[in-house]
Amino acid sequence: MEREDEAAMTFIAWPFGQDHLMGFLGGPAAWEASREGPAALEALARAELRAAFGPRADAALRGAPVLASDWGNDPYARGAYSHARPGRAAARRILGTPLAGGRLCFAGEACHPRLAATVGGAWESGEWAAHAALAALAGVPPEPVR
Repeated sequence: MEREDEAAMTFIAWPFGQDHLMGFLGGPAAWEASREGPAALEALARAELRAAFGPRADAALRGAPVLASDWGNDPYARGAYSHARPGRAAARRILGTPLAGGRLCFAGEACHPRLAATVGGAWESGEWAAHAALAALAGVPPEPVR
């Protein structure tokens, strides 16, 4: 990435030893790709892989089926995806810290300091938020995020 506002697609390859490649895109570039449709998203992903691996990427992925998920138009996700910039992962703990004496809490995978991007992180941060809210109702200061 040469500019901070440039589209950055990240990939996970061979998860759990499976012949699978997942790409993730966020921000303005994701919304633009969503408007342009699945073919544009596939073209962007292939271009990103080509930039990283050269023409070998085209040869390796020739004929591979593609599935594009449009989280931005999913009524349950509404574009939700978190990503901390390099060196900024500590911001997750700040995001998960209860405000207003525990009466206002944010929860979800983005709020977990160690289990970001996981169901476990979302679950634990939800439990922490619930405990903070219950403590606020009882007039007890909330515990700090672990």
